[in-house]
Amino acid sequence: MFPSDAQLDVLAIRRGGLHEFVKRAWDVVCPGVPYVDNWHIGLICRKLEAVSAGRIKRLLINIPPACTKSLLVSVLWQVWEWIDRPATSFLDASYDDGLIHGFGEKVAKLLKSEWFVTRWGHRLHPTRPVATGEMYNNDGGLRFGTTIRGALTGHHGDIGVIDDPHNALDAESLTIANLVATAGWHARSWKTRRKNPRTYREVVMMQRLHESDLSGVLLATWEPGSFEHLCLPMRFDPDHPYRHPEDPRTVKGALLCPDRWPEEIVAELERDPMLAAGQLQQLPSKPGGSIFRLGDWGIMFWAPKGHPLVGTYHTLELSAQTRISGIVLELPDEGVYRQSWDLTFKKTEGSDLVAGTTWNEHAGLHYLVDLVNKRQDYVDSRNSIRNAAATWPRVRDIFIEDKANGPAVESDLRDEIPLLEMVEPLGGKVVRAIAASPAFAYKLVVVPHPEIHDWVKPYLKQLVGFPRVTHDDMVDSTTQYLAKVRSGLDLFMRAMNHVGHS
Repeated sequence: MFPSDAQLDVLAIRRGGLHEFVKRAWDVVCPGVPYVDNWHIGLICRKLEAVSAGRIKRLLINIPPACTKSLLVSVLWQVWEWIDRPATSFLDASYDDGLIHGFGEKVAKLLKSEWFVTRWGHRLHPTRPVATGEMYNNDGGLRFGTTIRGALTGHHGDIGVIDDPHNALDAESLTIANLVATAGWHARSWKTRRKNPRTYREVVMMQRLHESDLSGVLLATWEPGSFEHLCLPMRFDPDHPYRHPEDPRTVKGALLCPDRWPEEIVAELERDPMLAAGQLQQLPSKPGGSIFRLGDWGIMFWAPKGHPLVGTYHTLELSAQTRISGIVLELPDEGVYRQSWDLTFKKTEGSDLVAGTTWNEHAGLHYLVDLVNKRQDYVDSRNSIRNAAATWPRVRDIFIEDKANGPAVESDLRDEIPLLEMVEPLGGKVVRAIAASPAFAYKLVVVPHPEIHDWVKPYLKQLVGFPRVTHDDMVDSTTQYLAKVRSGLDLFMRAMNHVGHS
């Protein structure tokens, strides 16, 4: 007697593992949607099997959107896990409650399907509605879903799965306050819901959206060697900082899944530099810069008069992908000195930093000669402005942004330092950066050679990374200055006009 289709499926899945299960269960979960197989699906399946077996305790997956990651990790893997280990308890979290319920409904659909029941029996508890986000099978297994920063009280899991902790379409979810809150929820709530701390496993999968998104936090806090980082950019880059050794691509620019995402579609998406950098290439900031494209434009450096660096050509490596090059000029003795301050309210962990820049304008160029960038309270900020004014007695104007501690500081110091001028910020941060960017494109801004000041590299990294950076205070101080000086104002107004009509 020939084996039945059900018997053949069971035998093939027993031999082929999760990847084979995905192929054969796909039509049940996604009827009418053709399954597009690819090497990355097999690779992810192998990593998930290692999580199931306990060989990987922490798995971080960074992959572009619409590459089958959610169906694979939040639906098919969890059902496959229950076939041989039905007592496994899953905790699932995502930024959206609708996603959590949608994944749960697909799990229930698969478990209740004739295809699954014929092969492995009925495993969904009949008395628990799926819509609650809480599901049990007949052998003690649990699948509990919640939103990011949602309630977890009373539930513990063997495996925690976080699928897209941030909403890529909601800029508000990517504010520093929300990013910090998400990281805090993960550290103080999510991590405490382990059924057995010794055997607990965790999978986090997402596209990169910000330097301080959950991936960025985990990469900075998880101990090296304690986790597997599976980073699969849309285009292969041999110099990618998180290149995975099992990525089989060897040609720079090779696509992740050309049958699903062909060249013409990817090229269209790449017209948005922020989308291309974070969501496609898994780098929260575009290499070379998104708004301040210093990797493409280069920059001018300065050194003191008579310094041996004057007249040389310098290349500064900000990262494996970004190098900034330019000639080293001599810092002029003459010029007009001005300062620009971006203040904050509090001096607390996670708060913004105070940034104060000192500039010398000479012959149409703007030399950045000094920088203060610290976490400061009101008293610290007031003292920094007082000290900077004393350090640079030739300063003619001191611009202070008219928000946060700015008005209070100006009120305290106006009699002592009559040079203070309050500045009302025009437009949002991004618009102001776009407006100031021509000053960098035309090499009107000159920064110290890195041997002169050690703050040059962090300053340039913030410019290149903006707006997907944890702090943007130095950018704000810079754009405020460029908007106030005459040549900068002309550029600002032209760019504002362009932005308003584009």
